[in-house]
Amino acid sequence: MMIANPAEGIQMDRVHTNVRERWCSYEQRDKLCAEVLQPIHDDKGKELWPGNRMDLAFALYCGFHAGMRRGEVIAARPGWFHLHTRQIHIPCKPGEFVPKGKRARTIPLTDEFAAFLGDYGLREPFMLHPEKLPKEPKQLKSGRGKTTYLRYDYELPLSKYVTAQGLPWVTSHVLRHTYATLALHAEIDPWQVCGWFGDRWQTFEKHYAHHFPRKGAVEKAFSHRQTPTAA
Repeated sequence: MMIANPAEGIQMDRVHTNVRERWCSYEQRDKLCAEVLQPIHDDKGKELWPGNRMDLAFALYCGFHAGMRRGEVIAARPGWFHLHTRQIHIPCKPGEFVPKGKRARTIPLTDEFAAFLGDYGLREPFMLHPEKLPKEPKQLKSGRGKTTYLRYDYELPLSKYVTAQGLPWVTSHVLRHTYATLALHAEIDPWQVCGWFGDRWQTFEKHYAHHFPRKGAVEKAFSHRQTPTAA
């Protein structure tokens, strides 16, 4: 006897495949930052990624340690990085640079990133590949129909490097997503992380709310014991 399908007509939850759902672990992040300056060879001794390692290391630190967007990394100028106060200031100056959120923001500069910048140097006029000036900017079209002009794009060398490291799914956005995710896992206040990240709260909450729970609060809730009353 045939019976009606009990699942018919039920709306299933959508499976998220967005890149925001992927991030690197602490170990993966540290490995990529530490080994980018070391040559990688295949079984025959051929170097797998013979690119400019210092420039790629800068891009990795901007993403992993500051949550900077790809366009911000490419447009970064030496005046954005304040080594003495340990801060990175992303400006909003029409005619020079306007971030996606159209708001300036300040991000803490980690000691590790500051130490790297001591070796990398504060370059003029741009931090990353200063020799590539935006005289004839390359036109890139995003999937949403918007047009962005970048004087240089490090996505290809990044892809070659992470693939050689066995992490082909890592992109420039995964670096940024890792920054927010690990900061929340470390129990930094979500409002603070959102401010550093440069997203609107509604957008940030939508994509990162599942990382908000705090271990201390959960432990406190489940460790409470009620003292039994005497009969």
